[in-house]
Amino acid sequence: MGRTTVLGCLAFAAGAALASGASLRPFGGAVPAGAGLPGAVGAAPRPSSANCTLYWHNQTLDHFSWVPGPGNQTSFNQRVFVCGQDNWKPPSEAFAKAYPDAVREAGASRGAQKATCGPVFFYTGNEADVTLYVNETGLMWEHAQEFGALMVFAEHRYFGETLPFGFDFKMDPEHMRYLSVEQALADYAALILHLRREVWHCDPPIVAFGGSYGGMLASWLRIKYSSAVDGSVAGSAPILAFDGEEPAVKTDYFASIETYDASADGLGSAECVTQVRDGFAALFRLGNSASGRSTVTSSMRLCTPLKSADDAAAVAGWAANGFSFLTMGSYPYASSYMLNGGGTLPPYPMKDVCARATANTGSGDAALMARFGSAIGVWFNFSGSATCLDWAAGAPNKQTEIDGELWDYLACTEMVMPMSQTGTTDMFWPQPWDEAAYSDGCFQRWGIRPRPLWAQASFGGRRLAGASNIVFSSGEFDPWRGADVVDDVSTSLRAVLVEKAGHHMDLMFSNPLDNKTNVVAVRKQELDLVASWIAQAYARE
Repeated sequence: MGRTTVLGCLAFAAGAALASGASLRPFGGAVPAGAGLPGAVGAAPRPSSANCTLYWHNQTLDHFSWVPGPGNQTSFNQRVFVCGQDNWKPPSEAFAKAYPDAVREAGASRGAQKATCGPVFFYTGNEADVTLYVNETGLMWEHAQEFGALMVFAEHRYFGETLPFGFDFKMDPEHMRYLSVEQALADYAALILHLRREVWHCDPPIVAFGGSYGGMLASWLRIKYSSAVDGSVAGSAPILAFDGEEPAVKTDYFASIETYDASADGLGSAECVTQVRDGFAALFRLGNSASGRSTVTSSMRLCTPLKSADDAAAVAGWAANGFSFLTMGSYPYASSYMLNGGGTLPPYPMKDVCARATANTGSGDAALMARFGSAIGVWFNFSGSATCLDWAAGAPNKQTEIDGELWDYLACTEMVMPMSQTGTTDMFWPQPWDEAAYSDGCFQRWGIRPRPLWAQASFGGRRLAGASNIVFSSGEFDPWRGADVVDDVSTSLRAVLVEKAGHHMDLMFSNPLDNKTNVVAVRKQELDLVASWIAQAYARE
């Protein structure tokens, strides 16, 4: 059985993922069920959606057909947050002084003098409630004023409160068919055109920002709708994760980087990797007998006793999912991001994982499984208040469950990202990628079969020669790094690496502990590029 995982910031993988035997990994955070009450986050107040204006945009239901949808519906309300209106003004002397090279090289002074409005930072919403990104994307908030930029955060269709058919719509093919990457990108392009023509009455430079799936969308928006945005900052955007790449994607990249994080080269030790791998092996072995399952249940302090070998396999997938979040959440400071603000993970949580996994607690299966349970408790009992680990709980709330179903549909249509693990070069268990089983699971759940090559055909993968003005960032400890663009493609398609960091740390609010990484320098590179794109746009005035 494959990992029972979370795909996306709030999305729990559903039937197709479970049926396929595929290793599906998470994009962002979700509060684990049964993890106890959240701990307090001791952070200074910072801007959030409360500092923004809510705007509802009448969006087209189907951008690629003139035929009405169910009930003759042709449109829906898209939620948009507009922030920083007081900042919005054409580039000032402060901008020119902060980014003199960009202004000089673009010859932008004359265009900026004629400009009637300032630039716009546009966030391409991910597969969750857009307020999560409004509240966490510090790179936009902290630099909007110096750029004189307005900030726009657009919500992805079907997520948050942007629901074409309401909260209780039927998840059947008739209603789900309008959920696609292409429709979401067209939403953003159409929204931008509407704002330019009907709201702003000017043509400002616009730079897209996005992280994870949002980073993929930001890059694809620039590629597919280059007239909509003048450049894109794509954080931890695994656009190379699809079939059809040349060279082909190494499907074990995610598990390999997770293992790197647990190793002596990362945040742990060779012994940590061995202990985790041995823990998984023991879990499968002990799951084959009643006495073994009893040992696992008591030693790991599981809330629900294991009753079968399938239960043991489900616990393995559940535990592996926890390691995915812990490695993505590799930040040098305590962070609530992976938990969507519902609690706090410690700095570099894999250090805590490895300390627990290698503790000197004795030998034998019971001791091994106790250490294993303690290690994954860094995620599943982040508050330390849970008396047992609730592996069978499922999604923590109804909205999370719905988001998981929605992402599962996307993963069963075009977001097919093959993954595998070897059990030898990583710390997990052997699990090859099985496209046929994956397809069968999708058909069983949704009555559709995926098109594994469509993302390659639609977005181009590595074939980026025709694109421009995108900066891709990756985190050294982020398992998605294996499918990110990690090398410069051209002078206008740049790649930057945040050393000793997890999932799109560069997009987050600055922190005193940023100096444990090179993120300050990376952000400076990104902002220099943003300034150059804005200056180029003004030079065209």
